[in-house]
Amino acid sequence: EAVVSTQSTGDLGEAPVVSKVERLGKSGDQVRPVRVVLRTREAARTVLGKSSQLKDSESYQTVYIAPDRTVEERAERRVLVARLRERRESEPEKIWRIRRGSVVASEAEEERESLRDRVREGEREREGVRERVNSEWEQVTLVHDP
Repeated sequence: EAVVSTQSTGDLGEAPVVSKVERLGKSGDQVRPVRVVLRTREAARTVLGKSSQLKDSESYQTVYIAPDRTVEERAERRVLVARLRERRESEPEKIWRIRRGSVVASEAEEERESLRDRVREGEREREGVRERVNSEWEQVTLVHDP
């Protein structure tokens, strides 16, 4: 409950209302997951959407939040994660992600490289303009200099 409150208070203005909290699995020495049920789907979406920010928090770096899945969904997810690991090992230069039920190479790196190229091109173009302006300014200054 503390994680949900801490994580969500910023954008929501108030902590989402927690309906139910229960520890899953049999008690023992293992770390057991906790199911947190929120009152609204919107609050759940917000918490899930912000869950990646937990890794930046010193207190909650080892806390992971995932949506509730059926047995079938968990089995499908396990297969996808295995496939994801294989792809990351075979093609480490690409950024692989699970999107909409399949493993895909993220275009983010390609987009970033394309953006870097455009920025470099713009910088070269601005430098060329700057040189032309300075050259023209020197000529103008020399012509009008008494």
